Amino acid sequence: MDFKIFEKEHFKTLIQFKDSIQFENLLSQNEISFSTDVISNTNISDYRRYYFLEENRAKINLILKENAIIPLNENYGVSDLQQSKKIYKIYVIALLSIFIILFGIFYLIKIIS
Repeated sequence: MDFKIFEKEHFKTLIQFKDSIQFENLLSQNEISFSTDVISNTNISDYRRYYFLEENRAKINLILKENAIIPLNENYGVSDLQQSKKIYKIYVIALLSIFIILFGIFYLIKIIS
C-alpha cells in the first residue's frame, strides 16, 4: 500500500472481493501503486475500495477491460441510481397525466352525447 497517493490527484474505484486477489496481482505485475480498504456493508457482496494516482487511470482501465473485472465507481454508481429513480418518477407521472386526460376526454364526450 502506498499512502503517498493521497498527497496527489487520485481516484477511487470498488472491486468485488472475489476479484481483488487477481486484480492486486495484475497491479503488482504492472508496477502500479495503490492503497486499499475493505467495505463490508453491502447486501450483495463485499468490496475493496482502491485508490490510484490519476496518472494511472488509463492503465487501470486497460487492466480491467482485458481481464473482465467489473469495477464500481462510487461517485457514478450512486448518482446513476438517483438519476434512474428520477427518470422513473417522471415516466410514471407522465403516464398518469395522460391517463387522467384521456379519461377526462372520454367522460366529457359521454356527457355531451
